[in-house]
Amino acid sequence: MKQPVLTTERLTLRSFNPADASTVQELAGNYNVSKSTLNIPYPYENGMAEEWISTHLEDWNSKTRLVYAITLTGTGQLIGAISLHDIDE
Repeated sequence: MKQPVLTTERLTLRSFNPADASTVQELAGNYNVSKSTLNIPYPYENGMAEEWISTHLEDWNSKTRLVYAITLTGTGQLIGAISLHDIDE
């Protein structure tokens, strides 16, 4: 089953795709972003974004985690992420 897309006037929550990796690398690689989280390592090394994104589909299918890319509805610009853990139907 495909992960649903959630849309408001301002934001769209969608699944990540491989094309998002460079933006994830840029955002997660910012020290000011990583220092305010529990699970983003610093430095955020090359390849980490691709590896992280590659885990999302399996986690969604197994109902262990749901990860959304947060984008601006008007432009599609990726501005962040949110995840739910230990999800169940």
